[in-house]
Amino acid sequence: MKKSSLNSVKSWLLLVSGIVIFALLAQLLRFRIDLTEEKRYSLHPATEEVLSELTEPIHVDILLVGENLQNEETSKIRRGDCKNL
Repeated sequence: MKKSSLNSVKSWLLLVSGIVIFALLAQLLRFRIDLTEEKRYSLHPATEEVLSELTEPIHVDILLVGENLQNEETSKIRRGDCKNL
């Protein structure tokens, strides 16, 4: 095999292994970044402080009423897919 083709194969293997490692780390770390303009998915620091002081699990009731609530997020809630809200 030529030296240049061997280097090409090594480069591709390095790239693919890097992508696989990145994907595995992303699954383990599970972090999200809120890039929405209105910070829709972020909590205020005061809310985070209150939540950090909780000693018991809390129960949250979500009321979904209205015509403007027909989107993917509310559909997930209605189906019960709301473990990571």
